[in-house]
Amino acid sequence: MLRTVVSCAMLFLLLASCTKDPEPEVVLEKPVEKKVIYQVFAAKDYSPALFDKVQTTVTLTVGAVANKTGTFTKIWDTTLNGHIRTFPQFDQKIQIEKTFTLVESAEKLQVAKSVRYDDNGQIQQSASFEPVPTGTNIFLMGVGL
Repeated sequence: MLRTVVSCAMLFLLLASCTKDPEPEVVLEKPVEKKVIYQVFAAKDYSPALFDKVQTTVTLTVGAVANKTGTFTKIWDTTLNGHIRTFPQFDQKIQIEKTFTLVESAEKLQVAKSVRYDDNGQIQQSASFEPVPTGTNIFLMGVGL
């Protein structure tokens, strides 16, 4: 009988020591909201006759860049077209606000602007891209024409 009790106790200890290691808890990062604000405005007075034929195209783009691959995915874009004089001065600027949700450990928000001037067939164009820094929840991009 003692032999049976000892055998059962050893069997119990053997089974108790063969448990699996607990699986590590996976902590998922919560998505964050980031607001992008574009302000589009005429940076100077375009009333002189020199600007009579200047057409302007402003393209605004927001995308996400994957941290692991560097792949850019366009999330949103818009284009504003018109004569250079149709764009208001800074005190009456065009303001466009958009909010985007992303997981910062996986991707970064990138904000871009492109401005194209067409003066009766003579083209001038500029563009810039800026990453939204980690931890920044509101990002302002001025587009002075």
